[in-house]
Amino acid sequence: MLRETDAEIFLDYLASQETAQQFLAGCYQDMNDIDAEMKSYENVQAFIHYIAYGREMYAQSKKIPKSIQPILLFYGTCHMLKACLLTCRPDYPEQTSQLAHGASARKRKRKNYTFREDEVKVQHQGLFPYVSRHLFHVQHMTEEKLRMDALLQILPDMLPLFRFMKEERLVRIGCIQESEWLLPASLLDGHQVTWKTLLNRLRPHLPNFSTEEDSIGMKLVLDEQPHWPHGPYIFSDLTGNLYIPANKGPATAMPEVMVHYLLLYNLSMISRYETEWWGDLFALKSDLDYPLISSFLDMTAKKLPLLLATWLYLKK
Repeated sequence: MLRETDAEIFLDYLASQETAQQFLAGCYQDMNDIDAEMKSYENVQAFIHYIAYGREMYAQSKKIPKSIQPILLFYGTCHMLKACLLTCRPDYPEQTSQLAHGASARKRKRKNYTFREDEVKVQHQGLFPYVSRHLFHVQHMTEEKLRMDALLQILPDMLPLFRFMKEERLVRIGCIQESEWLLPASLLDGHQVTWKTLLNRLRPHLPNFSTEEDSIGMKLVLDEQPHWPHGPYIFSDLTGNLYIPANKGPATAMPEVMVHYLLLYNLSMISRYETEWWGDLFALKSDLDYPLISSFLDMTAKKLPLLLATWLYLKK
């Protein structure tokens, strides 16, 4: 993952029409039935504006109260994802249905509501399933309901908070700078699979690797350092430690970017339409929802722009 300074420099590089057009032309040159030069000129202004709007929303989110941040962070993410889509889907959007969010929040009951037990549902169409499919090559079951605590628990940078709560749900397997990782045998019971099945799930998302099994678990020896260990299945924190969720769940097969997307989507909806509950959350800080939401907003504001900038950088 790019460092913050490198990410800013790279996005600055893409801010001019000349460099952005050359970048898009390079992305399109191996596509069938696409005139890379012509299509890159057609898309360059939209590409530049998506990045500029996304960056500005991220920047402004750092200057406003935390209670307003989810809206800017969510829509900043939407714009950055659309810039990413233009690198591999030169005709995006092909249909107006792809402009929808691709997720829905359930109707809330004011009594005894907690954010961590809340759910979002993945829709058949819209930005979420479209991005998952075309940026990360992950197919999601439509109508899948995902709980907020299940999403938060697979984010490695939230792990210190969940350790305080004694709700640790991630297993460390190594570090991104290392060429050998160890998958503990406990993962087989948690995911209810054999080694063969688990390794087959990981192979599409990693460089070539060999394996060595012993009584402790399965050692992976990688031929080269992976570029994108941010899910599905394997997630990294900002310092490069790598984790696999301890147990199987619908969120474990999601890339980390899309986990952030769903959490920010729901938080942006709550901040707009559940103003009484949202206002009480920040005024009273009365339960566990406050540190969970506050910590997540601090973390995603720092990490998500780096994940998206890194995705673009790896397209060059």
